[in-house]
Amino acid sequence: MRDGLTETYSYAVSITAEGSAYIRHGAAPSMSLFDGCGVTRVPDPRGSAQPDWPSTKRVYGGAGGALWTHSQDALREYRDGKWTVRYEAPPGRRVLAAVPAGRRVMVLLEDALRGLHLPAYFRTALVRRVDVRRLSVSME
Repeated sequence: MRDGLTETYSYAVSITAEGSAYIRHGAAPSMSLFDGCGVTRVPDPRGSAQPDWPSTKRVYGGAGGALWTHSQDALREYRDGKWTVRYEAPPGRRVLAAVPAGRRVMVLLEDALRGLHLPAYFRTALVRRVDVRRLSVSME
């Protein structure tokens, strides 16, 4: 594309604390990182597979330059040029949301909130059981 983006269609955008934007596109095998001056292409977490739109979520920057995203069944980290599954939802449950928060990634399941501590990726701690039906979101 003339502007450097992987394609003109954009499905999900997230902004870093430094002001850069991660942009996920349609069926393209890469996403775009726009830093305000130029665009860098990063492999899309799904690779060359066709999009499963309910599973295509935003990508967030985390500690140490890692990127994080989730699908309905897994949490993925991008580091050293490749995406790696770092957490899989238990059978019959879904990952509803996941965002990096300092030295951990918070993973919201249908009935629990888990904190994935970094760098010990595979040790998760149950932070708090939650009733998802009672969650509310406040935007201030």
